[in-house]
Amino acid sequence: MAAEQTEGSPWLGALLLVSLLTLLFQLFPSLGWSLLSIIDVRGWSWRSYATVSTVAIVVLVAIKIWRDR
Repeated sequence: MAAEQTEGSPWLGALLLVSLLTLLFQLFPSLGWSLLSIIDVRGWSWRSYATVSTVAIVVLVAIKIWRDR
């Protein structure tokens, strides 16, 4: 019975986290723009883009293996 009651909790926690981040970005717009400038791939070198892509693929494959197990 306790498992049924806490089933929605991860979504509630994620929603709270997104809400707090949104509030933080609205209070400090320069923080949001600086984070977006880091994510902007137009200024990345080929090596950094390849590294991030490789890490993303490895993480996605690891998640798939973990879920199938």
